[in-house]
Amino acid sequence: MTVETPMVTTFSTDRVPAGQRVSYWERHSEASLMSLTCSVDDKQDFLARQFQLPLSRLRYLRMHGSGHSIGRIAAGIRDLPADVLFLCLLTGGEAAFGQGSGTDLLGRGEGILYDPDVPFTYSFARELNQVVVELPRDLFHSITGQEGLLRSRLIRRDGSPGVDGMGWLIALVQRSIDQPETARAQEDTALALLVDMLLQIPRSPAEDHVAAASRFIAENVSNPGLSVPRIARGLGITPRHLNRVFAAQGRSVAAHVLEVRLERAHGLLLDPRHAQLNISRIAALAGFSSAAHFARTFRARYGHSATEVRRGTPR
Repeated sequence: MTVETPMVTTFSTDRVPAGQRVSYWERHSEASLMSLTCSVDDKQDFLARQFQLPLSRLRYLRMHGSGHSIGRIAAGIRDLPADVLFLCLLTGGEAAFGQGSGTDLLGRGEGILYDPDVPFTYSFARELNQVVVELPRDLFHSITGQEGLLRSRLIRRDGSPGVDGMGWLIALVQRSIDQPETARAQEDTALALLVDMLLQIPRSPAEDHVAAASRFIAENVSNPGLSVPRIARGLGITPRHLNRVFAAQGRSVAAHVLEVRLERAHGLLLDPRHAQLNISRIAALAGFSSAAHFARTFRARYGHSATEVRRGTPR
């Protein structure tokens, strides 16, 4: 049986007018990776080049460019969440990665594992040189048991957990992009290296608490009395600690509860099995005690009323 060679796609700003390169890079990122903002000191000097190699379970990227910063904010994440996590491995230059309450500085041969659905900034002072392994979120969950990460994980050269396989992974990704005919045969090796690295990286108790709180909220979202004290009591932690671990993720417990309620209502409205239920009943099933509050927040979130969504008006 012949195994099809995966195709490397290349993107470059080289032939784009200087003043349009930043917006071109942002549009390309949104179409192929995730929505983000890009900022540079001088748009005239910005250059970037990217190579992508999609495989069965992973995707590899190699990036080169001039100094710039990228980032995501909560509003953009809410509108266009990502289904992946990124392991970025620097092959040259220096970078600073900020997420939550801290900033990590990276050098050549070091890496950062992060969840792009948590607000972040990623800055390259003079140049961008890195390879990236894109992990589907369900694959990350199957390996670690976690849905995502509240804060990035830095992998240093000086003995950080996961460092042993980093050099091998960088070389493998580089070789796969340069020789894509070898990539599929090496994907299992890359996965084995990733599993070893991920299982060495310690989990954060705060992440466990947010994951547990998210499950509790999802299971009890129809209860209009779902409050911070009620959630904290269900988890056996203090309300103050619950608020603190959510704040480290750049959001509040109340905002998360509201988002889950709105998503539940939206799903119910589109489900033909609930077509006979009126809007007020849908709101109640999603935990809203006020029809007016539901109507206002639903329109603000989806851009249409609940009735319009049910009738099939595009979001």
